Amino acid sequence: MAEQVKYPWKDNDLRPICRVITEHDSNGKSVFSSLIPEELPGKTIGAPALFRLGYCTNEVPVSLADNKDLHAYEKYLKDPPGIIIHGT
Repeated sequence: MAEQVKYPWKDNDLRPICRVITEHDSNGKSVFSSLIPEELPGKTIGAPALFRLGYCTNEVPVSLADNKDLHAYEKYLKDPPGIIIHGT
């Protein structure tokens, strides 16, 4: 059985960290997006640190059309980047 690693932070009773993402409906009205869940997952990295990726994209300027930015962000949530994301 693997040894349990102890981290310098404690579990607590705080609510999960959430993000709210908006987009536009077919009428141009702002609406809450359901593409990505509100709860912001964390990943332990380094020695140790808890990393959370609130939002990112890989383009400058950012393309918001057809949720292109959210699809890029979704990929980074599945496979988190390093400290820098190289744009195109």
